[in-house]
Amino acid sequence: MGQALVTIGNVRLPVLVFLDCPHVPVRVLEEAVARAGSAFGAHLLHIADAYAPPSEFAADSVEVLDHELDCLDRARLAEWQALEVATRAEELTGADTDLRAATAAELATSLLPVIERLQSYVWRRHLAAAADRVLRASPGELSATTVVVGFADIVGYTSAARHSSAAELAALLETFEESTAQVVVSHRGRVVKTVGDEVLFVVDDPRDAAEIAVLLTEPGRRGQGLPALRVGLAEGRVLSRFGDVYGPVVNLAARLTSLARPGTALVDRELAAALRGAGGYRLQARRASAVRGYHHLRSWSISRRA
Repeated sequence: MGQALVTIGNVRLPVLVFLDCPHVPVRVLEEAVARAGSAFGAHLLHIADAYAPPSEFAADSVEVLDHELDCLDRARLAEWQALEVATRAEELTGADTDLRAATAAELATSLLPVIERLQSYVWRRHLAAAADRVLRASPGELSATTVVVGFADIVGYTSAARHSSAAELAALLETFEESTAQVVVSHRGRVVKTVGDEVLFVVDDPRDAAEIAVLLTEPGRRGQGLPALRVGLAEGRVLSRFGDVYGPVVNLAARLTSLARPGTALVDRELAAALRGAGGYRLQARRASAVRGYHHLRSWSISRRA
């Protein structure tokens, strides 16, 4: 495919050696890399969007797959794909078990090439975004960055799980995961992983993090059929490793989530300080609390300024 290079400082990196985009002309990629410099990730994302076959990939399929790859859960991804095939087969055949199995096998055979191309497309999007983050980092700081870490937790999940059928619980979790991921991603955040009734995400910009928190806890969610959430946000250095994040700030965000009242969001001292001059948000100090690992934890509730 060639060795198009991009210069970062005094280092020239062979960008295209790890990009295999057979449906994108090499000339287009080479020109994009030559123009892009340190922001080449954004250009590659644009190229991936421009050359993906739009008629073949439904937007909702890209969104779900994008979320699953973001969480790096291959078993979950395979389960979602198998469920989609089985659901489609049931819609076509009804209650006939034998016919449904045969139809599912036919669908899987015909859909497998499309699914593979879809996964390749979404993977290129992730690769472009990750490459941009890596190349913007200072030398020696590739795995440690300052971000806002957030947790979103379903209010009353334990009770709901105890009194709901399996189908109702699955619908609740699917609605929660999809709606939360949509808010996070649409405000330049990244979903790290989903664990049961909780979503962990990271955001580079404090204002984006604040907007995510406000949207996830707005009073109108119930009227939209969305579960009530509590959110905790903390800003600080994290270690990024294979898509996950580690560090004291992650634990701090989790503790703040546990302290938040239903339908509210709490932020730590650092994020509160960063948002005071931003405008548009109301920060209200709360009394210090004692939680595991923190004997005098200060927090601020955040809401949209009227």
